Amino acid sequence: MGSLRPARGLDDAGGGSAGQTRPDRYRANFERTVGPAIKVIEALSASDPARLSEFRREVEALAAEYFRDNVIRQDYLLTRATTL
Repeated sequence: MGSLRPARGLDDAGGGSAGQTRPDRYRANFERTVGPAIKVIEALSASDPARLSEFRREVEALAAEYFRDNVIRQDYLLTRATTL
């Protein structure tokens, strides 16, 4: 019978983190590196600057919920199956 156990290499909380000094810097990096976000920024920059500002505020607000001690917490469940 197999079992599930936590994968090694995670921090004490069982997740990862992204070192950022502020949520707005996280958002700026997010805009430069995440494909779908890049497309949204391109589209809204050309067509709806007010909505782009709203999008940026919402991303920063979401990031702020997970921002503690200069890191963005990115917790997730990571397991691996083993057989006996």
